[in-house]
Amino acid sequence: AKSAVPGYQRRTVLFVVAAAVAGAAATAALFVFAPRTVAPPPERVIRFELRPAARISNRVIGTGTDVAVSRDGTRVIYRVYAGDDIFALRKADELDSTIIAGTALADSPSFSPDGRTLAFVQDRQLKVLTLGSAAPLVVCDVPGISSGLDWIDDDSIVFASNALYRVRRGGGPPAVIAAPDASTANVNYTFPDVTPDGSLLLFTIDYGAKRSIVARSLRSGEQKIIV
Repeated sequence: AKSAVPGYQRRTVLFVVAAAVAGAAATAALFVFAPRTVAPPPERVIRFELRPAARISNRVIGTGTDVAVSRDGTRVIYRVYAGDDIFALRKADELDSTIIAGTALADSPSFSPDGRTLAFVQDRQLKVLTLGSAAPLVVCDVPGISSGLDWIDDDSIVFASNALYRVRRGGGPPAVIAAPDASTANVNYTFPDVTPDGSLLLFTIDYGAKRSIVARSLRSGEQKIIV
């Protein structure tokens, strides 16, 4: 005679089977719908030399604030000598550099975030030049010797001239962002550099024989020495 399986045992077996099926289904769903890690595309590396074009003399001058690179890395501005010190533009997809008219004896070049406009200091004036246009436009006077500038966004610029100033690209009086203590002699704020999101301003405090790098929040005004 066949022995019958008690009801409670059958229910236990069915429960175990159902749990196993549910677990397998959940695992399959997790595999299908879980976000998958996609390897980022390899970074594009561009290598080239900055050689003056044939019509430019072989003397390339200037370092530091005489060179600017667009944020997307496709354009470089650097200063050359062609009768006068002047800026040249080199594009990553072109072999030759081109002279930028209207930039003779200028310094501290900086690309706007969109790469279409160049800001620089010339004759103690901050100027902007839309690349491809005929002449630069005056933004404001620079009160002293320029020591670097950068764009905060497409509409405003920060520049250094002992203190740090902010001004709209369309012009107007510059506003002081930060300045050395008036009681401290021979201290200058120099070489401003804005982070890509426009939230932090990095700059150098020059004490003469000593320098420090400072990070300043453009939102709260809080600043800290980081190096």
